[in-house]
Amino acid sequence: MDEEKRNVNGVSLFEKAEYAAGGMFKTSTGGYIANMYWMFFLTNIVGLPTVLAATANTAVKFIKMVSMAFCGAIVDSTSFKMGRYRGWILIGDLGMMVLQGMLFWKMPTGMSNVTYVVLILVIYFLHITCYNVSWTSSRALVGVMATNTKDSVGLTAAANIGSTVAGIINGLVAIPLLDKLAHTGNQYMLVSYIFAIIYPIGSMIMLHVAKKYEIGTINENGKVTQKPKQEKVPFRDMLACLKGPGFWFCVSCTLMNCNGIQQVLLVYYVNYVLKNPAVTGIVTTTGSIAGFFAALISPWFCSKLGKKGVYIFSMFGGTIVYIAYYFIGSNSLMYIILRIIQTLITSPVGTAMVAMANDIADYNAMQGRKSAKAFAQSMMGVTIRIGGLVATALGSFSLVWIGYEKGTTPTDSMLKSIVLMMSLIPAAFYLLAGITILFYKIDEKEMEEYRLSLLK
Repeated sequence: MDEEKRNVNGVSLFEKAEYAAGGMFKTSTGGYIANMYWMFFLTNIVGLPTVLAATANTAVKFIKMVSMAFCGAIVDSTSFKMGRYRGWILIGDLGMMVLQGMLFWKMPTGMSNVTYVVLILVIYFLHITCYNVSWTSSRALVGVMATNTKDSVGLTAAANIGSTVAGIINGLVAIPLLDKLAHTGNQYMLVSYIFAIIYPIGSMIMLHVAKKYEIGTINENGKVTQKPKQEKVPFRDMLACLKGPGFWFCVSCTLMNCNGIQQVLLVYYVNYVLKNPAVTGIVTTTGSIAGFFAALISPWFCSKLGKKGVYIFSMFGGTIVYIAYYFIGSNSLMYIILRIIQTLITSPVGTAMVAMANDIADYNAMQGRKSAKAFAQSMMGVTIRIGGLVATALGSFSLVWIGYEKGTTPTDSMLKSIVLMMSLIPAAFYLLAGITILFYKIDEKEMEEYRLSLLK
């Protein structure tokens, strides 16, 4: 099968399934455990003062943001014999596998709190850098593999499907396993390493599916036809992704990702507001199942409304759901129902975002620049990190502001503050994100015509 025929026929369903499986095994549940439990681990397991734990948790988000900002430039500026993206995927995944459980390293007797925090942040920096180069490269492959909008959206949806399956595994397996291993005191480290074992499976799948697209096509005899060495992208062409439509895209994505405050406070919310710790596993599982179906229909959704239309729908629909949390979300059943509705409405934006970042890279290529696909994806990743930084700072330090410490009994005032931070604050961010994305201007039909012209 020669390259031209492969491009015209597009990405096969089997290749999309491989891409989804690669992402699922690669991320597994490690990210879920770190996002959901790290702050709780620092305060309730390690026993750090809440203000120090909040500082560490916020610093982590800053580290993620800075690391992601450089990773796209690093990836686009290098080239490996095995393929630019394939090389970084392998390096990043091996690093994550080794470092995953160390995020939950407990403080040795006699070590000061400050020394422990410094060391654990160094470990987090190394881990998140490995994650960022792998994530950026995996997402940049969408632009390499897809030659039309349908495939671009389809591959992104496949990645989201893989993530939701990992979430289901997290809810059904990881969280119950954490409970069973709680008596060890090292349950977070043990479970993280248990799932890190399967990282290489995802790496091998992802490397395989990307091989013919980065290295060359496979002929009838099963041999790989070498492609020319990839050119490095000038830094000025990378920066072009932050101008015009790219600017409004990044601002909107940043505002949207400030809703991560719910993730920071979830464990505290279910323990003290709902008084039902089992809800953590339930909403993780049901939310992931809902996300799975939302990801399945997201390509169809994007074809009907366009990628920008899906984005707008998710933002304004999500705003309404977040407001509903404030009025009726303090009941376990209603909270679970609202989380399912929220996931169904907002999950398709994940598919639209990656495809829109690819559009921004191709938009600049259409204007005579080199297509900085990895940098465009990393800038989207930076917006996620900036939003996560704001959300983590608000969520973590809100516990300081309301006077929470390990062993304290939350007052009514504390509970009301937690409810507010889980509802109306995220609603405001979603509303602003929906308004901002209206200024993003890329003609999707024009982009499709440009991509088709490359095949002639």
